[in-house]
Amino acid sequence: MRPLICYWLGRTPLIYIYINLLCWSGPVRPIEIIECKYSDNEFTISKEYCEDLKRKIRVFNKQTNHRYNLRLTLVTTYGVKKNEYFNELSPSIVIMTDLFEPEP
Repeated sequence: MRPLICYWLGRTPLIYIYINLLCWSGPVRPIEIIECKYSDNEFTISKEYCEDLKRKIRVFNKQTNHRYNLRLTLVTTYGVKKNEYFNELSPSIVIMTDLFEPEP
């Protein structure tokens, strides 16, 4: 099965929820929620951004009736600084060089 890759736009009575990319490879694999962030240095997850990501996941689960595994992946230019909010989310990290380095 080819992976399905798309963005997702959800709506609650008060706000719109936008997820940069979703990647789904089939029923036995988790859905990847992929957020892309540009920063001149390591990206720092703030308390507000952590809450925003948790809200996106909560709204996605509720509106899609998704009951299975979700994985959060952050795509950044130079990685993510590890702090309490990073630890709370435990995201996978992809950095710019991962995307553009040739395979061996």
